[in-house]
Amino acid sequence: MRRPSGTGRWVMIAGVVTAGLLALAWFDGGEESLHPIAEAVPLPEQEQ
Repeated sequence: MRRPSGTGRWVMIAGVVTAGLLALAWFDGGEESLHPIAEAVPLPEQEQ
């Protein structure tokens, strides 16, 4: 017995969309370099 064609179609569409999003993230990722944070942070006094 064949399963409904709509189910297979949705699985294929979901796979294509997922692959497209992964390809977009891979292509777009890392475009801007990371900048170091060079800022003094005040620390509270510690009791001894």
